[in-house]
Amino acid sequence: MKNRNPNITIEAVCYHYYTVHSQETIVKKENGQDKVEVRNTTRQEKIITHRDSESIQYKSCREVSENFFVGKFPITQLYFKVISDYENGESQMRILEQKNNFFNRNRNRDMYMDNHENLHLEGFTSKMLLFNDKVEQAPLLSSKIYIVATFIMLNWPYQIWFDSTCAYKSFTFIKRLTA
Repeated sequence: MKNRNPNITIEAVCYHYYTVHSQETIVKKENGQDKVEVRNTTRQEKIITHRDSESIQYKSCREVSENFFVGKFPITQLYFKVISDYENGESQMRILEQKNNFFNRNRNRDMYMDNHENLHLEGFTSKMLLFNDKVEQAPLLSSKIYIVATFIMLNWPYQIWFDSTCAYKSFTFIKRLTA
């Protein structure tokens, strides 16, 4: 993870809303007579008219995350996230200029525009379970015991117990970009 370069894409979706009017006729029987009732309904439909995406171009990427220590727990639940940073003010300005050009190019294509930025790191997973080989595992920490607990409808107490035996660590990968 530390040696991989991220792919940063920005996306825009342009759309407007269309109002749909409809009538529904309902026939009811009351006291042996047919009673006709007309219901008017109105709903808004979102009509997407344009989609665009673009990758942010940068010259280099450097990992600046610190190393982390797992500890002496038998099992550690690891939570990861990835963020990007800029090497200097000039790099920040160049990347922000790319984003602004993209948004300005797509801004007036329809009445509304949603946009977002995705930072993708190949092979990245946000959660991981780490088993420490140097520490003796409790005999109940096995997939067989979990399956038995599930069959006898005790998997939620097992999960609570399992969570109490684990350590929790979070780690952030910081990718510093140069444009």
